[in-house]
Amino acid sequence: MLAYGMLAAMPDSVLTAIIGAIAGLGGGLISPVFNLIQKVREDRKSEIERKRAQITEWRQLLIDVAREAEGRQYDVAELLQHNAGYLALEPYLAPEFKHAAYGEHRMMTVGDYRPRAIQMLAEGIDQIELSWGLRK
Repeated sequence: MLAYGMLAAMPDSVLTAIIGAIAGLGGGLISPVFNLIQKVREDRKSEIERKRAQITEWRQLLIDVAREAEGRQYDVAELLQHNAGYLALEPYLAPEFKHAAYGEHRMMTVGDYRPRAIQMLAEGIDQIELSWGLRK
């Protein structure tokens, strides 16, 4: 009751100034939190877009290498190893997929036109995409 009596006795201008100060303080404390949340969301979205673009680039690399090796005497492993895109992909690959790029030469699977190394690397890219949470 005492606090109400003190507030009622204050002039309106003082009361308005106190309420404004409290609102300003509250806004000043809350605003940085919302800005931080927004920045984290934007960073996360940007990272997902970067990863999706990387996956797309790696898939295109496999298409280009398979196309270049098709009907020619080029070794798929050699074409991959001399490609900067593969060098960016390699650190993310599991050992069995790395072996496909280095160890196998011109092995074909019945029913698939792509060299075995390309097939294995496509599976490796699929696993990377799953581990990055870009696909379920």
